[in-house]
Amino acid sequence: MITCNSGSAFCIYIPCIKNILAVTFVLLSAYSNYLVSQNSDSLIKILAESKEDTIKVKTLIEICNQQGDIPNLEKIKYAEEALSLSEKLNFQMGIITSKRAIGQYYIALGKYEEGLKYLNDALLLAEKSKDKIVMATIHNAMGTSCFYMGNFQASLSHFIRSAALFDKLKKPESLAEVAHNMGLVYYRTKDYQKARDYNNQAGIIYQQLKDTLGFSYTQSQFGNIAYDEHKYDTALVYYKRALKLTEKLKDPSYTITSLVGIGNVLFETGHYNEAMIYDRRVLEIARKIDDQNSVTIALLNLGKEYVALNKLDKSIEVLKEALLVAKKTGAKENEADAYSYLSETYEKKNDFKNALVYSRLYKQLNDSIFNEENAERINTLSAKYETEKKEKAIALLNAELSGKQEKQELLNAKVKEKNIIILSLIGGALLLFISVLLFFSHQKLKQKNKFQAELNEQQKNTASIVIQMQENERNRIARELHDGIGTFLSTLKINLQALENNLADKKMIPYKTNTGLIDKTAAELRKITKGLSNEVLLENGLAYAIQELVESINASGAMQLKLLTHGIDGRFDPILETNLYRIAQELINNSLRHSQATKVTLQLIDHDSFILLMLEDNGVGFTPQISGKNYTSGMGLRNIKNRIDFLGGTLKIESGLKKGSTFIVEVPRTAA
Repeated sequence: MITCNSGSAFCIYIPCIKNILAVTFVLLSAYSNYLVSQNSDSLIKILAESKEDTIKVKTLIEICNQQGDIPNLEKIKYAEEALSLSEKLNFQMGIITSKRAIGQYYIALGKYEEGLKYLNDALLLAEKSKDKIVMATIHNAMGTSCFYMGNFQASLSHFIRSAALFDKLKKPESLAEVAHNMGLVYYRTKDYQKARDYNNQAGIIYQQLKDTLGFSYTQSQFGNIAYDEHKYDTALVYYKRALKLTEKLKDPSYTITSLVGIGNVLFETGHYNEAMIYDRRVLEIARKIDDQNSVTIALLNLGKEYVALNKLDKSIEVLKEALLVAKKTGAKENEADAYSYLSETYEKKNDFKNALVYSRLYKQLNDSIFNEENAERINTLSAKYETEKKEKAIALLNAELSGKQEKQELLNAKVKEKNIIILSLIGGALLLFISVLLFFSHQKLKQKNKFQAELNEQQKNTASIVIQMQENERNRIARELHDGIGTFLSTLKINLQALENNLADKKMIPYKTNTGLIDKTAAELRKITKGLSNEVLLENGLAYAIQELVESINASGAMQLKLLTHGIDGRFDPILETNLYRIAQELINNSLRHSQATKVTLQLIDHDSFILLMLEDNGVGFTPQISGKNYTSGMGLRNIKNRIDFLGGTLKIESGLKKGSTFIVEVPRTAA
């Protein structure tokens, strides 16, 4: 992801989100049921009293698995002790789990090649033992390591094997994690549709399992996809939702992904100080849990933000610290990023000598992808550095001339002083005139605002009456169709059936055809009256009514429609439920009629103070700013906006030609 400081030719690169997803990938498994409920302190006491046997091996591994304050380096020491004891006892399962644990914690520290070596050894032993659960877990961890190393083909291969094994073992929680990881691979290769599909699969499973942490990761990933597509409002909705979910878990390490995402969105939208607050939180958490990748990312982001705030010396200080951490962990991509950022920061500072040094270091580290652009940049920096030396020589000559010019400037200053006095008198008179004018304008504006407020209240009352009249008219039409035409069709069928025994065989076929048409007409009539009436909504509530609407559309085969709900446990204000249901109906109807979409996702989320309704489709899209014949000027959108305005809510539309459409509706939890 690339971002440029608005109004400047100076650009720096935001660290890729994949570098801070270690906490998502690393799997920490328990190896003994009776040890699961123990905390790290009690396990360490057990360890001190343990004999040199397999129980001690399991205790050592379980200490590694604790989600406490034990640093990753210390966990590796416990795992290495478990490995040494397992080899001494010839305890094969202990050897496998120990090597797997060591590999996973090396990955968490950013030492991917070392981690992959241990995982590969563990996989060979697991294949001999034919333990499918361990094999599936190791393949997932190896996919993680390959992902970080940039080998996406190998990463996807491991994830596919892991998914196949977990599917056979009927492990939905593990299958959800692997599906999420596969979505990350497609995200990194910019296949956003597949990334959405796999991430959506993971989200559905996590919802069914009521796994808050897993569901929060899918929301962060949806935020990443929207961020890359420059849909910053949508991305912010997803990131904040993920942050809210992870904050409830009371483990700050889980909030890293969403904190970085929010910081990136704030930076892109020009809120540099706010972005810095989030990245400082990431840095604090990452240092506490010894997550060196996240430490590096936070430092690189802070360096970027200091540049945007024109604090160049502070930026250089932070970026050099990031460089030291990247070298320590062996994360070459982070090290290259640090060189690149330092080069560009020095260039903005007009220190072309240091800019050239760091640019060359960046080139040396990335010589495998060396191109003409890098060569041109180095030549440009060399030229700027030579120009800088010449400019210093010219500055010395200019200093000699400045003394002669100083006397002339003193004379000019006296003349300017007299002119200022004259202009001040004129300005004072103008200021008095403007003050009087502004006073009368303010009084006029105050009266206008009062009139507008009264008009708005009247319009709101009118909208309420119109909406209620619409619902009453819908119900009246539904009743008349049901009681009038419905009764007529039923009577007609009974009369035809009375003639059935008197018909000759040759007339039976047209008879049955006509009775079949009557049945179809009656069924279609019931469908229309059900759509017009809000009876299901009144009896069963908003979520149930929308779910029934989704199932009806899916049964028709018109499109593939998915509904995701979160926190919708009870009933809401009847006015709120009625209007949100009609809004959902209209949004789905627009997608059916205009967007040519094949897949639509509808989300209904209950936040503390507001309800969020979001529709995303993969249709042809449109340009919201340009008035056209479809969404932007049609009766459907006007009805939607009227209902949202009546509820005191907001509507955001994000779309583009051939990029699908997103509609975000937020309304207060209590009807206005």
